[in-house]
Amino acid sequence: MSSTRQPRPAEWVFALLAFAIGLFLASRIGSELSWQARQPLHRQPGFWPSLAIVGMLVFGLGDLILRWRANPRQGSDSVIGEFALWARGLEFVAWFVLYVQAVRWAGYLPSTLVFCTGLAWRLGYRSRRWMVLAGLFGFSTVLIFKSVLAVKIPGGVLYEALPTDLRNLMIRFF
Repeated sequence: MSSTRQPRPAEWVFALLAFAIGLFLASRIGSELSWQARQPLHRQPGFWPSLAIVGMLVFGLGDLILRWRANPRQGSDSVIGEFALWARGLEFVAWFVLYVQAVRWAGYLPSTLVFCTGLAWRLGYRSRRWMVLAGLFGFSTVLIFKSVLAVKIPGGVLYEALPTDLRNLMIRFF
């Protein structure tokens, strides 16, 4: 009694990504790994990483072939939809990168307040209550990191426009 199940789109995505990453790493072997003269193969600095990359390629290709043989007519819409679902997480990477850049220009406190409330809004928490809570969370985060933990975060360019005493206070505590 042999039951074959259809491969799920996530399995296709994983197989494609594993093989694509293996191809990328294999393309970098010559420039990233070193080989030393008069050393046995197993003692070469590039041998074990190369072996791992070859294994990744072989098993990634094998996984792709097995997926294809299990269901060669699977619609590409489901795989593309699965890629889109996986890529949705990259939005929050972009939010973080924008936040880090904003801290450089606007400073830690204003950036944190804007991004905490912006993320709450983006996630669907749009009532006044949630916006206030997100702002309080951002403010308390800044207080904890700057004042209690004394984390050294450089002041933003915006802080330079403040009067000297206020600028020093903002840089030190906010």
